[in-house]
Amino acid sequence: EIALNAKNLELVLTTCGQIQVEDMFREVPTQLILLSIIAHLRGDLHINLELKAGYLLEAIEVVDQTDHQVQHHIKDVLQVLLECIDSASSLITPQEYNRHLKRLRWSATMLMR
Repeated sequence: EIALNAKNLELVLTTCGQIQVEDMFREVPTQLILLSIIAHLRGDLHINLELKAGYLLEAIEVVDQTDHQVQHHIKDVLQVLLECIDSASSLITPQEYNRHLKRLRWSATMLMR
């Protein structure tokens, strides 16, 4: 939470790299933290792809789009995420896309419905 509040992507990435995804989401963070994770990690997906994709996928799978704290922002955040996935797809191999971004894209698209 401190790393996210600092609005420093490098600090967020360092923190995420030190905490296993399953440990971070063992207890579901607040909806605002989930939204913030998505917003912070969606850029430059081709850099630290595996780390970012793991956190993004987990955050998308547990965020509650009907929660009053995030319901007005989630679709915009997910739309930008989808645009970032499209941008990253031209910078990575098809194997990396299939391994890391295909499921992420599907999950984000389903959540936007």
